[in-house]
Amino acid sequence: MGLQILNSAAALVFVLCLIGIVSILLRKYSEKISIKTSQQKRLKISDSFMIDQKRKLVLVKRDDKEHLILLSPEGHLIIEKDIITKDINEN
Repeated sequence: MGLQILNSAAALVFVLCLIGIVSILLRKYSEKISIKTSQQKRLKISDSFMIDQKRKLVLVKRDDKEHLILLSPEGHLIIEKDIITKDINEN
């Protein structure tokens, strides 16, 4: 009986060590391994700013362009559209 418990505990420790090693390797190499999907996200909210309790400015990015939109209970208003974005690292 005692030998079975010892074998079970050793097997459990072994499996937990394997899981730990795999998770460390995944964290280390996950940036280098990229899985390309056919449906990459093209739309995101870059920034938002509350003007007051009812109105909000939202900067929406689609592909390489941004759109500044004012949202309010009365509706929305496009402040500026087709803003071309540049990388910060570009000169």
